Amino acid sequence: MTLAPLRPCKLRPNAYYICRMKFRLTLLLLLLFNVTIAQVVNIEERRLHTDSIRFVGDFNLALLLNSTNGKSITTIRGNIISQWKSKNYKHLVLASANYDLAKAEEESFVNNFYIHFRYNYKINHWMRWEAFEQTQTNEPLGLQFRQLVGTGPRFKIRLNKDADVFLGTAYMYEYEKTIPPTVQILRLHRWSNYSSLSIHIPKLNGSIVSTIYYQPVFNNFSDFRIMNDTRVDFNLTAKWRVYTRFSYLFDSQPPSSIQKNALNFEQGFGFSIR
Repeated sequence: MTLAPLRPCKLRPNAYYICRMKFRLTLLLLLLFNVTIAQVVNIEERRLHTDSIRFVGDFNLALLLNSTNGKSITTIRGNIISQWKSKNYKHLVLASANYDLAKAEEESFVNNFYIHFRYNYKINHWMRWEAFEQTQTNEPLGLQFRQLVGTGPRFKIRLNKDADVFLGTAYMYEYEKTIPPTVQILRLHRWSNYSSLSIHIPKLNGSIVSTIYYQPVFNNFSDFRIMNDTRVDFNLTAKWRVYTRFSYLFDSQPPSSIQKNALNFEQGFGFSIR
């Protein structure tokens, strides 16, 4: 996702501490959001590519139409993102949270959220090392609770000035509890891999991010998840934009009574915090 350049903190003696305060405040808001509030979450389309800008925030509101477990579901989604870089641009912290208000035929799913934290250390211009933690629930997909922790390298391949490919691989520990009546508790060690193509379209003031995830269990490669997620953004102004997103998920061994395939179409708008 490509955003218009944002203004950094003014260069005065306490600028660094002001940036730190903004970052901590945003994390606090995200934690409060989590307290009061897809099987695979595509964090690639939530990264904020801002070059030298050290602090940036993003808010999205969207309408989703999807088919999950044989039901047509209409969802209103709110998403907030905060990203902070250190003074030397070596360290990056990203936090993102989602809350969904969904309606599926005669059932309402209101307990559907995730919160994601990610730390990124810059080794050189083409390699980063990352660590992440994620907590989520998704009742339409049979999840009462899931927590992930993982770490691994991320690589950047520059195709041209407007296109990049990002590759990542990571070890991921997964704790999962499914919804009643058939409650299962799983503790799995997964291998998480992704390939992401990011294209900036200057003439249209837009961008495309398309990502493929493959996540097998280390000791059982027949248990795996594959997801493709593609998002198209168009900037309306320096702060406002509209976007369209499509995703497809296949889970070879989903929770009991849940189908293996899920489709999702999302139309929304976003606002950048300057």
